Amino acid sequence: MKKKSLKISVLFITIIVFLSIFLVEHKNQKPMVSVVMPTYNRASFLKRSIESILDQTFSDFEFIIVDDGSNDNTQEILNYYVKKDKRIRILRNNTNKGISYSRNRGLDAAKGKYIAVMDSDDMSYPWRLKRSVDFLERNPDITGVSGIYDWHFNGASYKKSDEIISADEMYMEMLFVCIFSPTISLIRLDFLRNNHIRYNEDMISAEDYDLYAQILLKNGKLVKLKEPLGAVRYHRTNSALYYSEMKKNAISVQYKLIYSLNPEIDIKIKQHYSKLERCVILNKIRNKGFSNKIAFDSFNNIYKKYCPDNPEKSYEVKKPFVQTFFEPINDEEYIFKNTGEKVFVDKISETEMKVVWSNKQKEYFILEDNIWIKKPDYIININYPIERHDKFFIYKDNTGCLVKEKYCAEVLSFTPGKQILVQWKGYGKELLSYDIKNDEYIFVKSFL
Repeated sequence: MKKKSLKISVLFITIIVFLSIFLVEHKNQKPMVSVVMPTYNRASFLKRSIESILDQTFSDFEFIIVDDGSNDNTQEILNYYVKKDKRIRILRNNTNKGISYSRNRGLDAAKGKYIAVMDSDDMSYPWRLKRSVDFLERNPDITGVSGIYDWHFNGASYKKSDEIISADEMYMEMLFVCIFSPTISLIRLDFLRNNHIRYNEDMISAEDYDLYAQILLKNGKLVKLKEPLGAVRYHRTNSALYYSEMKKNAISVQYKLIYSLNPEIDIKIKQHYSKLERCVILNKIRNKGFSNKIAFDSFNNIYKKYCPDNPEKSYEVKKPFVQTFFEPINDEEYIFKNTGEKVFVDKISETEMKVVWSNKQKEYFILEDNIWIKKPDYIININYPIERHDKFFIYKDNTGCLVKEKYCAEVLSFTPGKQILVQWKGYGKELLSYDIKNDEYIFVKSFL
């Protein structure tokens, strides 16, 4: 009887020991991916964003959500999801600390091999994590990968592509604009930690661009898959300060990247560059020589992309959704480089020109902010919340474009002197109403 009791005791102790070891190992097991999503008063968008991560075909991840001091019903939504899925961890800031602070807090808490950034108003497609992880596992020399955004929330079918924007091409493109899509990115966490790379907490916008510049300047490699990995939602709830800071911060990032190729070139950095302006900068870099951060062939390929045969004499024309070159044959005849079509250009004044196409159709262009823009049928002034003013050009084909933001929309209805309804690509619909006192259209509401 004693022997039987002893065997049972030994068996019981053995089970307890093995169970304890299993629980400890399971607790210390690191996920492959840490998804970090800060959120602040995004209750109306939050559910869809969270579920787009929980619906991933790749399941080996932890989901760190940082509530940045929200005062809407965000906490109630997060409490529901943390009970629903054990992979979710909630971190809360007592007060609103900002996007950079919250992302850094998520980075510090992350246990994964990779960091996947997510915004609480965007959506990841189900294949996002699997495609990104598979790519980085096959390419250990690559630091981070992103994909293409869809500009609507209607969903997308899976379209795998073997095409990428290479690391050298990315470096060159990032001299002028951040094309590494932030909230569908995947980055090696050990590279960030080993190189002490963090979000700049002094930045309230363009903080992603700055982080990627830090990676590039530390010889990290970023690439981009030419396939959709998620959808982005834009909404006009940010302040005027947010956008002015974005411009200033983006310029500081461009300064660092451009001068990393050649610290001796003499140029004035600005936020938006026309193709012709990019060509001028690339010419200066090429003429003075550039650092070994970029292979010569890659530099030359990008140079050809922006620089026509005769850049000093070329007109750059920005039509709605189209930006290209007219290449001169002689004083009046030009080649439309997109199609090879011969056109006639009559420069009526320093700020206006007429283009006659081969089918005799005539179009007029005006110069706005050093870019030739198709002459609109209506020019109206728009005043958005928090003193954001812009001109809005309306065309007969029901297209409208903001001049400062260089962003276009479909005009669903327009009654001069009354109201205008537009459909922004990614923003949803917006209604604006005419204010006779200030002769401008003011923002009324969004239909997201």
